[in-house]
Amino acid sequence: MSIQKIDLIHHSHTDFGFTDHPMYARRLQKEYVGQALQLAMEDPDFCWTAETALPVADWWQSAEKRERSLLITALQAGKLDICGMAFNTTAFHTPEEWDRIVKWLPRELTKQWKPCSIMQNDVNGMPRAALMRALDQGMNALWIGPNTYNALPPCPTPSAFYWEMPDGRKMFVWLNSGYCDGYFLFNENWRIGPVPAASDLCYRPPGPGDIWKADEESVRCAHRRCLETIKLLEGNSGDNLEQSRDGFTQNKIYGGYPYERLLVSVTNNYRIDNDPPFGPIADFVRKWRELGLKPEIRMTTATEAMHRMEEENKDRIPVKKGEWVDWWANGTVSAPVELAAGKRAAVNLKAAAMLAENRMETRRNAGEPDTAGMSKRQRADYEDALKQLCMFHEHTYGSWQSVAAPFSIDARMMAAEKNIFAYRALALSENLTADLLRNRETAKEVCLINPGRYPVSNWVRFPYHCLRGNYFGVEDL
Repeated sequence: MSIQKIDLIHHSHTDFGFTDHPMYARRLQKEYVGQALQLAMEDPDFCWTAETALPVADWWQSAEKRERSLLITALQAGKLDICGMAFNTTAFHTPEEWDRIVKWLPRELTKQWKPCSIMQNDVNGMPRAALMRALDQGMNALWIGPNTYNALPPCPTPSAFYWEMPDGRKMFVWLNSGYCDGYFLFNENWRIGPVPAASDLCYRPPGPGDIWKADEESVRCAHRRCLETIKLLEGNSGDNLEQSRDGFTQNKIYGGYPYERLLVSVTNNYRIDNDPPFGPIADFVRKWRELGLKPEIRMTTATEAMHRMEEENKDRIPVKKGEWVDWWANGTVSAPVELAAGKRAAVNLKAAAMLAENRMETRRNAGEPDTAGMSKRQRADYEDALKQLCMFHEHTYGSWQSVAAPFSIDARMMAAEKNIFAYRALALSENLTADLLRNRETAKEVCLINPGRYPVSNWVRFPYHCLRGNYFGVEDL
């Protein structure tokens, strides 16, 4: 057996929707940051990774000074980790959105601690446009756990590789076999039945003794299951057990895993998505260690685990190039009107930025102070619209039952909450652009703006009676 060490990376999968209304899912995720911090400070073996930055940003805004200080302490001690991408995302963002998504944490926090890695789960690809911006911010490692119900990853899982960008820089990548694979490495499936909402009193979260049981008999049983699955990973099993392991079934196991260290992702097994930290995992780890079982296991963070993996295997990690196309688009393509609204909003924001830049240059030439071309309110509207647009392209699109029951109240209310992001971005961007144009010194002209890179050939339509006074036609072709 080549695998000698197993790193458990515990996190909550952020899915703003699917299990609960997006508004409530976001509130839950914010609360989990505080719960994980408390567990990390109380238990020497407990570690937790914030999969995405948005819940931490929400928590930070309402946290007291003492709580913020504790978070910094836990981060610096390696007990907690914050991955730098705002959320798990699709591939539809504009360059301006990608720039915003890797800078989501509050400035007061990043002055004291900066993320070194990003995590993307439940998606089936990652654009290099995002990774290059992450590298610009000092994030040099990517943990990705694809959802393979719709597509297979481009290479065997689990595996590690360097992803070379077009500019020659490299991102270390841990291609995980699924964002809940660590649970199924040791445990049978506990979650049976539908995906219950947090408000569903027919179901409850697991407690101590339900999962990750820490008595000797249960831990030894988990050990046997772990060894059987390791045989599959290393390709040493004579039986075709490819479909026998929940959590490793959708990602086919190719065998031939070459490293002594294995990294696995651990979520709660209540709904798997949007679930709270589960403290008793640390009890399981301690009992395993007390029994002297092999491989060794420990709880750690995504950043620390990927750093160890890279340092131990630098000369053996292959380099890959090219783009990894994202297949996670079935939600977005089911809402073409909202997608079109979002694209219009993106064009408006680009036009607004160009107008502001032009105004800034005019004022600079006139000797006026540089005000970034926008008033305080205009900058706030721009930022708000950009954030709304980013949220529209977050990977979640509706309730878990939206395919089976598309006209149910649950499916409709989640879709409504999702779609409103595109419409809000459009409304804000339209008024922002109009505001910037309305304040131009010359109002007796029609201004045409092409915010794209390439020429556009099209008709411009407007009512003739909007032209006040005498008009003669096009002055500047």
